[in-house]
Amino acid sequence: MPKQNSVNLDITNNADGFTMAGGTTPRSLGVSGGDILLVGSGSATLTFPTTSTTIAGLGIAQTFTAIQSFGQGSSAAGEIRLLEDTDDGSNYTGLRGSARSANITYVMPTSDPTAGQVLSAGAPSSNVSTLSWVSAGAGIKTYAVFTPLDNQPPATNYATFDTRNSIAVLDFDASTDESAVFVGIMPEAASLASGLKIRIHWMATSATSGACRWGVQIERMNTDEDSDSFDTAATAGTTTNGTSGIVTATEITITTIDSIAAGEPYRLKVYRDADGTSGTDDMTGDAELVAVEVRSAA
Repeated sequence: MPKQNSVNLDITNNADGFTMAGGTTPRSLGVSGGDILLVGSGSATLTFPTTSTTIAGLGIAQTFTAIQSFGQGSSAAGEIRLLEDTDDGSNYTGLRGSARSANITYVMPTSDPTAGQVLSAGAPSSNVSTLSWVSAGAGIKTYAVFTPLDNQPPATNYATFDTRNSIAVLDFDASTDESAVFVGIMPEAASLASGLKIRIHWMATSATSGACRWGVQIERMNTDEDSDSFDTAATAGTTTNGTSGIVTATEITITTIDSIAAGEPYRLKVYRDADGTSGTDDMTGDAELVAVEVRSAA
């Protein structure tokens, strides 16, 4: 029952709809300083005409305490429009749904972003995807891939070029430390706070047992390139595959990356620690490098 300042206004139900003061002629209901309340023991639905419906006078913030759904029937998907300041014009920014095979709910992050971060969506679970703030490009894991054809060998003790079944390889000796050098540019989106991971893909020429020890070094190319200035090495060893000719991967995490920054050129030295200075290298015969991957360590 509508109420105005505690004065009851009765509305009767006729066969052709609700009327006020008799008849079916449309009439205005004015309220000053009071509320119009829909009362009853059950739920109430307020239905408006399907065309040109406007609710005026909602000039203050509204708080909804339940889920609200927005749609446009069969004409288009639901859309929310955020208007710009009226001093700037009448344009808006809209968020529109899309045709889907199932529902999806996005849960906003619980923390504030830092400069340059972007929203990243997690894999949906029970139709819910949780969003989080990540550094731009955090989804990029591989920063560079080098093959033996990219090698820029040092003047001495260099790995030698060879082929195996027409596959280009670099041979690293079993008794002398030999190296290969690759030049690249760190991607603009690279995340370097945790260093880098270098994955070395290699085969043994003939061995089917024993460990091969690899080392890597990074040089930021911001100094005189007439001489080397590689940062401290990081090393790791991996046992060769039991079948000759099957590729083995050795992953090395290196944090001493010479303060290289995204967008800068760098040199990567890869060497076999054949004399076992940093750990055991007891694999006989050459190690054949197939490819090198530079990855994010984050």
